[in-house]
Amino acid sequence: MKKQNIKEIHSLTQYFITHSGMIGDDGLLNDSCYPERKYFSHESWAASPRFPYEGWYRRTNDGANPSCMSYGFAVVELMNLVKETGNLEYVDKAKRLADYVITFQITDSKRSTYGGFGTGELLNDSAHQLPMSLIWLYKQSGCKKYRDSALLCLDNYVLNHHFQRDADGELTGVFYDYYSEERGRFESWGAPQRCAHSPLCFAFSLLAAYDLTGDEEYMLAVKKAYDWLMKSFNGECLAAYNGIVIAPEDEGGKVTGFAEKQIVPRYTGYLIHTLLGVYNYTGDKKYLEEAIRCAELVLLAQRQDGTFPLTLELEKYFPNTQNGAYGYLGGTLHLLYLATGVEKYEQAALKAVNALELDQISNPDMEHQYGGILRRGGASVLEGVVRPFGYGFVVDTFQTLLNLQGVNMILGKQDYIGLQDSLNLT
Repeated sequence: MKKQNIKEIHSLTQYFITHSGMIGDDGLLNDSCYPERKYFSHESWAASPRFPYEGWYRRTNDGANPSCMSYGFAVVELMNLVKETGNLEYVDKAKRLADYVITFQITDSKRSTYGGFGTGELLNDSAHQLPMSLIWLYKQSGCKKYRDSALLCLDNYVLNHHFQRDADGELTGVFYDYYSEERGRFESWGAPQRCAHSPLCFAFSLLAAYDLTGDEEYMLAVKKAYDWLMKSFNGECLAAYNGIVIAPEDEGGKVTGFAEKQIVPRYTGYLIHTLLGVYNYTGDKKYLEEAIRCAELVLLAQRQDGTFPLTLELEKYFPNTQNGAYGYLGGTLHLLYLATGVEKYEQAALKAVNALELDQISNPDMEHQYGGILRRGGASVLEGVVRPFGYGFVVDTFQTLLNLQGVNMILGKQDYIGLQDSLNLT
């Protein structure tokens, strides 16, 4: 399968970053756009609920809390554009985004969310690349404030709150997702949101900090989290469950049971990616072996057109759901191919990334969405009942940027782990 089509997808997505509606006139991010109905000849079963916004970008935050998830990914991709083009204007765009985000960092050391951003609940698994992006920007610009912001977050909010310590101050590997202002403690999401990928996602930023400082504790946090997860899952593949039920912090962080089984392709991509990163650093094959187990599980769900469902279990209820980040998952499968030499991973990767053309806006008349990648309607499980939720056809900034990472991996432009140009372990 040829890569020429992937190069065209890459070019269009870069256009979305630089010329379409992703960055507003004020230099800040727009989160999502609902394209006009007239551009589509088909309808999604969840296409209608949010079409009052059609044709316009909007910001889903209330002005007080930026989308750390999108901002982190945008800064990373702007840094990649600097590397590809040599155009320093992209540094200025990235600095504008970063300067906005860091104004929301909590710098009061007396607060439990010290080092976090906004309310302190924002830096969860979805925002895992924000500290890494600030480190990348520091290395490109030399501006120390970005380095300081990243390490303030990692050293305090992440390593002293998300990752739990014992009475002697040693990292245990136990991980909590967010801080509850109401209850005054760190807790985990209830089922089914609690995912194995949550603590491991921070490997992106923790390994970047390890590269920058040489501090072994950053590496230790990732290793401990992996060991804790493997023990908690009792031999199950980390991709096999969408969540584990965990007791509150004051009850010792004990795992109290499994959530309903939900294999999520996007989360599986995170797992494969971070496990390969840790394997690359340590040389310990247990991380590679678990990445392979994750891949084997999710590959069962790849469709003939290369896409993946929202979750494997929901496919029987809603066969047309779209994962939204199957291009990213494809990129991680390519990295797994580089690590193992197993051809089926490369073929699956190429199919997934090529499939992005199915959901990419290629109509130049749609000037504000041109090059963006759609996220179709999905479904959720609430109290055991499968229900649709109405995203409709959405050009989502975060999903577009996440898929661009998969494209970049395939083209050998960036691997996002360890600040290296490519991950070639064979």
